[in-house]
Amino acid sequence: REAQLSAQREDLARGERLQALGQMAARMAHEVRNPLSSIGLNAELLADEVQSDEARELLGAIVQEVERLRGVTEGYLERARPAAAELRPVALHELAASLADFVRGELALRGVQVHLALSTVEVQGDPAQLRQALWNLVRNGWEAMPDGGQLWVDVRADGDRAVLAVEDSGGGVPEAMREAIFQPFTTSKPAGTGIGLALVRETARAHQGEVRLVAGRHGAGARFEIDLQRRADDD
Repeated sequence: REAQLSAQREDLARGERLQALGQMAARMAHEVRNPLSSIGLNAELLADEVQSDEARELLGAIVQEVERLRGVTEGYLERARPAAAELRPVALHELAASLADFVRGELALRGVQVHLALSTVEVQGDPAQLRQALWNLVRNGWEAMPDGGQLWVDVRADGDRAVLAVEDSGGGVPEAMREAIFQPFTTSKPAGTGIGLALVRETARAHQGEVRLVAGRHGAGARFEIDLQRRADDD
């Protein structure tokens, strides 16, 4: 069973790395695409002004190369777009309990105790994406406690909203990093990637929600809350 869990954890980490690389490729392609359009347009305008056939031929070749590169960037952007969410009713309390059971053994080895406070709440969402977001928050929490500590996972209803929260008893987020904590590659951990929280925010927004860093309820550690819309018939 330990080997199976290790393989599953590695698959999750590999998927996260691949997703991050896809995001980087998409960002680079997006940044390159805009100046390429300007270069192509200006080359076409310049070709209309020059008298030399040789110069017009050269500018025509530039326009062709620009169009080829634009096609390449469009291809990257198309492939890098995240798969559409498969929306269905998701019981957040069951999802959280399942993930807690999955990681409890590993956390115990790390000296981390898990505490659950799970109200019955349902949302309309993609269970795989929401589970990955919760996994990222849990991992972010235990990495903030290299010497062990406490981890709290809460699910509650707040009016027509659902709140999924993870809090740790670590050292918290430095004040200077709080504004940028959800930006890719922002991390205060020596071995951190700065990817997990950015992916959590992307998932929350894909579900018309948001993730926020709030004051901890159990001390000075970090508390992250994913705010989502409850299902209309979830009473």
